[in-house]
Amino acid sequence: MQQVHQPAVADAFYPGQNLPAPFYRREVYRHISNMSQRADAVANVSGMVVKELS
Repeated sequence: MQQVHQPAVADAFYPGQNLPAPFYRREVYRHISNMSQRADAVANVSGMVVKELS
């Protein structure tokens, strides 16, 4: 998906150029945010399992 999304945005807003750095940073921050949300969900499930076992 990423291989299609970034070139499409670049062609739409910056024809003939690469995307500016803020677009790449936004993608990195978005992935970090998604990972932290998933880690939080895993921690919640793990906490419930520990409570059930004790």
